[in-house]
Amino acid sequence: MAGTKRAVAVAIAAYLYYRKHDIYFQVVPPTLPPQWFAYGDASTACSIINGGNSPDSAGSGSGSDPQAVLSAASSNPDFRFCEDMVQWDLVAADGRTKQSGGVRHLIVGCDPGRMSWNPVMGPLRDPWAAQGSLWLYSYSSGSSRGVPRKLELKGFPKTSVFHPFGIDIIYDPKTEQYRLLATNQGVKASYVEVFTLSPPPSSSLDSGQGAAVVEATYVKTLSHPGIVSPNSLAVISPNSFYLTNDHTLTRRIPYVGTFAHVFETFAKFPGGWVDVVEFDDDSEQVRVKRAIDHKIPFANGIAMSPNGQTVTVASSTDNSVSFYRRNATTNFLTYDSRVEVPFHTDNLAYDTQDGTTLYASGHPFYPDLIKVVKGKKLYSSSWLVAVSPRAPTNTKDERYQEEREGGGTGKVGSHGPFIDQGAPVPSHLRAAVHPEWEVRSIWQSDGSRYSASATGFVDREGGKVFVAGLYEPRGLLQCE
Repeated sequence: MAGTKRAVAVAIAAYLYYRKHDIYFQVVPPTLPPQWFAYGDASTACSIINGGNSPDSAGSGSGSDPQAVLSAASSNPDFRFCEDMVQWDLVAADGRTKQSGGVRHLIVGCDPGRMSWNPVMGPLRDPWAAQGSLWLYSYSSGSSRGVPRKLELKGFPKTSVFHPFGIDIIYDPKTEQYRLLATNQGVKASYVEVFTLSPPPSSSLDSGQGAAVVEATYVKTLSHPGIVSPNSLAVISPNSFYLTNDHTLTRRIPYVGTFAHVFETFAKFPGGWVDVVEFDDDSEQVRVKRAIDHKIPFANGIAMSPNGQTVTVASSTDNSVSFYRRNATTNFLTYDSRVEVPFHTDNLAYDTQDGTTLYASGHPFYPDLIKVVKGKKLYSSSWLVAVSPRAPTNTKDERYQEEREGGGTGKVGSHGPFIDQGAPVPSHLRAAVHPEWEVRSIWQSDGSRYSASATGFVDREGGKVFVAGLYEPRGLLQCE
């Protein structure tokens, strides 16, 4: 008996030692500032696009006042709790060349009903309390800002709920249409919704009565026994995409679902995975096959590099991003490397200019995020980083080189492995340094200025940085 107790004690001690880094993440929050921006003064460079005619400054003191935050959010109650966003790159008449310059566009997925219905983090209280929506936000490289416009979901079944998570867009040269796919957290199961977007937005920032109404026309709902817990997706073609399933044990399992789901999350059980999903336009057939030969703890965001050779997957409980080499013929992914990041990784996005820099956003302190979900706290911290090869791949970007050498306004550059030492909380204090990849902070906040970062990226051509907040009630963060 004594030997059994001793063996159990040794096993527990070994497990705790193995998980010491994860336990540290759950116990010790990072001392992040109210806000910090790598490329300038956050109080003047950053503002919140709330759906009204004038943006709120992210540097204003209202961010720390719960009543002021909720009051600001009321200007457009649907444009809040935005989980994912993607750049809508228009193509030229030949269907191949991207149009550059001028007005640029984002599609943003938001869900004001997230506090009542979220199969990933809970609760599963009322899926009909409020519906999610898709938004078009147009902007230019100048200082002018557009106004978010809500897309009409034309033809979407009235008997279905819409709670979007991951979204992505692709142009179909055969039909000359833009196709949008979105994971949808339904009532009895989760699905992937397929829409077409039309007409393409104009080259004007005009959002008044004269602006064309962009519609998201419903095409079909994709369901399959293999689509269990769809979270994020990355399009391969108009009829295929990579899809992450975040958990094996879902909250929808009768009686024990919540306990099993929470156990899988906090035990860091590798229950998530990545699939390739293919479907036909003229039939209900959906084909699902595994894209990788192993499972991932809490598989979340996924992104494919612009050249299609690399696919990157985020693990929320592993606080990491993993890079995979892609076989363009079979779409199978082969593991290449893993890079730690200083937070619970949410969504990912590639830099469309250099093609190698990956932007990762996430949640630095999970206990605070849980308190927000339960309504016990108004905000949780935010962090956006750029993950890029240590080899000098961005030689054409003078601003990048200036920052790399420590001469930029954000003082984020340095020689050697600790390139992030200019940030208030350098990434290497909460994540292991990788010999081949560097992790540089772009935006940090304790949540009082902008909460619960889920997606973020830098649009270098447009001169903007965007962050979407999973439980941020005020809208979208934009930094110049």
